[in-house]
Amino acid sequence: MANFQLYSWNSLAINDSNPFISVFPPGQKANLSANAESVPRADDDPFLSDTQLTGHVLVIEVYIAAGQNIDTARENLKKYFNPRDKTRHNLIVKDAADSDKQYYVTGFVVGISPLGSAPRNGFNVRFAVEHQYWQLVTATSDNWAISGTGDTQALTNAGNLKVPPLITLTPTTTKGAGLSYRRWVAIYNNLDKSFIAPLDITDGGIDTATLTTTKMQADGDDFRFWQDGSFTDRWLSAMDTANTKCWTNYNLAARKEGTLLTTMNDSVTTIAFTQTRASKYFLQALKQVANPVLLLENEAVTFTVGNIDIVNYQITGVVRGQKTTTAAAHTAPITVRHIEHDDWILYGDNTLSAPDVDDDYKPIIDLTSTNGAWTWTNFFDDSSHRSGMWAGGVESSKTGLSYVFTGDENNFADPSTEMGLALINYRDGRVQFEAGVVAWSFTHPAGITDVDYDGEKYTTSTTSFPGIVGLQYLQNNTAWFAVQNEALPASAYTWEAFSHTVSLSDTFDAIRFVIDGALDPITSEMAMAQFDTVTTTLDSDNLPTIAVAAEAAINFFDFKITNNTTGEFIKVTSPCPINTTLTIDCENKEAYLADGTRVNVILSTDRADWLDLAVGSNTLQFDDVGTVAITGVVTHRDRVL
Repeated sequence: MANFQLYSWNSLAINDSNPFISVFPPGQKANLSANAESVPRADDDPFLSDTQLTGHVLVIEVYIAAGQNIDTARENLKKYFNPRDKTRHNLIVKDAADSDKQYYVTGFVVGISPLGSAPRNGFNVRFAVEHQYWQLVTATSDNWAISGTGDTQALTNAGNLKVPPLITLTPTTTKGAGLSYRRWVAIYNNLDKSFIAPLDITDGGIDTATLTTTKMQADGDDFRFWQDGSFTDRWLSAMDTANTKCWTNYNLAARKEGTLLTTMNDSVTTIAFTQTRASKYFLQALKQVANPVLLLENEAVTFTVGNIDIVNYQITGVVRGQKTTTAAAHTAPITVRHIEHDDWILYGDNTLSAPDVDDDYKPIIDLTSTNGAWTWTNFFDDSSHRSGMWAGGVESSKTGLSYVFTGDENNFADPSTEMGLALINYRDGRVQFEAGVVAWSFTHPAGITDVDYDGEKYTTSTTSFPGIVGLQYLQNNTAWFAVQNEALPASAYTWEAFSHTVSLSDTFDAIRFVIDGALDPITSEMAMAQFDTVTTTLDSDNLPTIAVAAEAAINFFDFKITNNTTGEFIKVTSPCPINTTLTIDCENKEAYLADGTRVNVILSTDRADWLDLAVGSNTLQFDDVGTVAITGVVTHRDRVL
């Protein structure tokens, strides 16, 4: 049973008779409250659904000890308990029933008033505190030496409330199972607008033929793409060759970059930026990012958002040589870039089966393409959301009969094997002619510079053909300009092949294949064109910059921690190099590696809390096949009402 005695406020003694004696007035040790929440019911009393905790005010009495100068002590009391301070401080008590163990609450002083009559030596002090419960000043830390899967650790929560622990795990020996290698991939946007498109994160391929001899499965089942704390969909091309590509659907916000002001050696931990408007915007943007990583030439550094100093245009306390890179000297001025996503290629587990990949979002381009040149033999998939698709449709039609087709020579296929366009007159004797626009269009955020394509054209007339049949680009989002136009086919009722390599002479975000024009007023006249294979060259200056780092060995966590007392558990999957600490902060609901990398946590049930220690005895169990040696520490601040 607790017996709390007041000890200090803001590290100042308030109960040592020099000059104050402080006590809890009657009832304050059981000062608890909550508001009930209810739902109205027709012809019945409201249904009590929940309670909502209220702001809590704690009251103590402070007396000027006998023999002290009342006037002097009263002035000190106003300095101690200043309602204008506006700074949170700790009020600390000692538990006389438990070896003076110290507990605290945090809050503000919100009022002081005198007690009783002369000699006016007693005062009522009121605090608005953050929680109604008290927490241990010195947290309890239990070491947990984990030597294999299934290891357990007994813990005691000495309070009378459940408490969320902080768990740190540091592997000291590589697991005997799981993914064994990783390569960091640094990707940044070169555009002042967002980039959303399929991307080969190898930027041209990596040599898996060498890796499959000793480290990687030949079919690539263990070739995984890890982004921002979890696996994401990836599609491989030319696996087990010297040129394996890894495609994923990628998104980047507009570029964030600043300019280095001061030359740095390899140990400087402050990055100073040029005092320009652009640098100010860059630092302001960094305060909102989820991945606190910057790239200085070939070196990655991490930072803490709280260390961003916009007034002095600098970031202090950066950690050098992160993400398997090496700290190096940098000569100003250079561009400092934010790396938006934490991307890794992982491999090295011969037990993994093929990953669960959602092919409804698989890029429709040929995966033999490169980031700078996309090739299609399929163009559209009506039953999916595949990226990189062309959009086909009738933009205008006088007769309402024109259409697009997707199979060879006026047939239909899904996915489409052709991009077909058909302009059609009436077939029932009416002489009204068709005038319309039928098109297949494509856009890319980097912009298109060249187009290489082949196809076929067709007409039922040897005397007329629509004015525009071919390739156009969109100029400044205002008008379409024809860059390659097909002439009238030499013969009617015959598919005639064509092939072109076209330079657009500039960069354009959108292109289209189109029939735009009118037919002669002849019953059943029609004009068609189809585009069989297409390759677009993209503006390399506008593509994201990609750098794949060297291979590094890792320990790959895939563990479950269960509180056997409550049955609740959490699961964590994350790369974690040897002698690197993984922190799971159950109170603040965040997990991260020592370099600041975010780690995702999966809960066993749909609940608000992560993993609590119940009141009294608890047993935690660690399960991760292949575990050899982990240094664990479980820290908890027990709570008492």
